[in-house]
Amino acid sequence: MTATTIAFSPAWTVACASDHPTARLASAELTNFLRRITGLPFSPENGNTSSSPAIRLTHDVDGNDGFGWRVMDDGVAIHGHSPRGLLYGVYDFLEALGCRWLGPGDRGQVLPAGQSFALDTASVEETPALDGRCLILGHYAFVAEAEAWVVWAARNRYNTVFIHTIPNEFGGGAAPAWQWEALAPQVLPLLRERDMVVELGGHGLPALLPRHLFKTMPDAFRMEDGHRTPRHNFCPSSPAAKQEVQRNARQYFLDHPGYDVYHVWADDIPGGGWCSCPACQGLSPSDQLLRATNWVAEALAQVEPAAQLSFIAYMDTETPPVQGQPLPNLCLLWAPRNRCYAHATDDPVCPVNTPAYPVNLHAQIAYFAQAGAAPPRVFEYYTDAILFKFLLPPLSHVMQRDLVFYAQAGVHTVQTLMTGVAPWLVLELNPWLFGRLAWQPEQSVDALVHDFCAAAYPGAAQEMTLYYQALEEAFAVVLDIAPDQSRLEGISLSPLQMVKKPMTDREDPAHASLETLQAKASRLPEMWAALALAERYLAAAQVRAAGTHLDGQAALFRFIAAWLRFAAHRIELYAALKAGSTSQAELRAKWRQTWNAYLDARRIAEPLLPAAPYRANFRAFHLTTWGLRLRRIQADRLTPRALAWLIDLESLAQLVSTFGEFVGRMKWEHRRFNGTDKETR
Repeated sequence: MTATTIAFSPAWTVACASDHPTARLASAELTNFLRRITGLPFSPENGNTSSSPAIRLTHDVDGNDGFGWRVMDDGVAIHGHSPRGLLYGVYDFLEALGCRWLGPGDRGQVLPAGQSFALDTASVEETPALDGRCLILGHYAFVAEAEAWVVWAARNRYNTVFIHTIPNEFGGGAAPAWQWEALAPQVLPLLRERDMVVELGGHGLPALLPRHLFKTMPDAFRMEDGHRTPRHNFCPSSPAAKQEVQRNARQYFLDHPGYDVYHVWADDIPGGGWCSCPACQGLSPSDQLLRATNWVAEALAQVEPAAQLSFIAYMDTETPPVQGQPLPNLCLLWAPRNRCYAHATDDPVCPVNTPAYPVNLHAQIAYFAQAGAAPPRVFEYYTDAILFKFLLPPLSHVMQRDLVFYAQAGVHTVQTLMTGVAPWLVLELNPWLFGRLAWQPEQSVDALVHDFCAAAYPGAAQEMTLYYQALEEAFAVVLDIAPDQSRLEGISLSPLQMVKKPMTDREDPAHASLETLQAKASRLPEMWAALALAERYLAAAQVRAAGTHLDGQAALFRFIAAWLRFAAHRIELYAALKAGSTSQAELRAKWRQTWNAYLDARRIAEPLLPAAPYRANFRAFHLTTWGLRLRRIQADRLTPRALAWLIDLESLAQLVSTFGEFVGRMKWEHRRFNGTDKETR
């Protein structure tokens, strides 16, 4: 690289001959930021200009997102392989001056000041490793700030935004559909101006066969244990089901026109949601899903011929279908929810990830390719605070290796699901890092983390880089899952069933063997050491520098530490329960220690949450994923049988109350959005 210095003056102009909306946006963004940075007028000029010095913006018509820029004697030339590539070229040039967009809005924006800048290089040429780099807005909190997130995403080279919705009133693990429908008129123009690919939907396939039809057309619904049931999906061998599903799908697409990719997925459960009637007995879950998704794809082709529909390879549909062919407007959506996030997808030391995930992904890609279907996409969870229980553990090295693997496998688009129970409390590393690594995964991760920390925590970049590295090591101990803990319990719609059979998620080793639990317990000193190291680096950073972002990170760290303490005590409790030789007194002590850690985590986190709906969401979420399992252990193992029902009654009352509060809060939010609540007038 050849370093250079660029000195701006009042004579500089910005010239863009293109009338494309994205090119005009690129010119406006460059002009506005240069005015703010330099204090100079930077008058924009339409068309080619012979004035000098100037920043000249040009682009090709049909290229990819690549770009190049170079500093010359008479100014700067920025050229995009497409209008969108020009926009990314403008942002890259601004980053070379020192701009950073670490999070949405002014809070995450870092701008330099001055008129003379030393650049590391006089020219740049870049092209993305992955054609699609997608941000999924998957919670009420993030869709509420969709305009800011769209602007942020484009500035960080995302070219796709997926609005992950669910057709109910309160959302939960996705944004309620009503919320997006209210905000779409303001947000869609921003997406189109940035030439973004726009995706919409989620787990809405069962809703295409309304449950009230069960009484009049039961054979359209699935069979379970020899009986038809309206629970979960439907019968993909039923002509009546096909007719109704396609009719409702056509109406859905007519009501939601103009999207590039639609998602209409089956129920979000680990397994058991498909049909076992005689006509379906020879069909695997993947076969049944393909048949049903093809029905919807036929309807989509009639309404939106240029759009795609995803086939989600998720939970019990990770293996490829063997019967049926995907229609041309179907795209594979690989969603590895059950994987291990302590290791990369293709890490040979991880028996959960390998060989199953690389083998199945390659097989799915080949199956869809031979049918001439649309290019494959991957739905990842690096920014999913439901998976990670309200936190985002740093996943920098796992993310990098994954994205190298996905690019080499021929994946077109990689998406990162951003969901949780509340807005991010701090500037989070993972969303920013994903944009960088999805663009080019084969670069120094540690250098990228240092770049983030230098912008977010001026004066403490080295300490905070080491802080994130230590946290990544601490979380890896807990997130490292074994094959024998892979049994999941889905969430039930019955409160009593939830109490009797609490859900189990990936980081909860409730079903692990004694050998696995003892192995996990033996690694806990690694976790404690890494956590202590992170705490020391954070304290050192606070000595070196001060500021809002460091204060926020310090507040969040208290919950991180409580989260890891709970995880560690839970492992020790499970190991003691499985050992069989532990005394009742010791079991009670370990249970009480774990229960107190759970309460402590709640006590620390709830004051950090900015609004009542988020606090209600947090309480409901952690009760179902943490609290009910501990109550179940208390009732089954630590309470006389004659009194166990009291524990269950207390759990049931708490569950109904907690979920009632959450649903009530979200219904109030719905009324507020629609302007029908008296308190908002």
